[in-house]
Amino acid sequence: MERESSNVDREFRMIEQSYGTDHLDLVLAMGYVSRLIDNVRVVHHLARNHPEILAEFQRIVQLRDAA
Repeated sequence: MERESSNVDREFRMIEQSYGTDHLDLVLAMGYVSRLIDNVRVVHHLARNHPEILAEFQRIVQLRDAA
């Protein structure tokens, strides 16, 4: 477990150095938004209460999938 944690820490540092903090934040945020859109309950809630946010989240996921 410690070795795996150490490997994750090392990989994180390498990613952070090679892409920069902003890019890493963007990748993590896009992944999070993608996971939200995969959740049917979240999509239904956003569709009923926040359709404009749902539309933007869907655009983000489409951009991610196109890349």
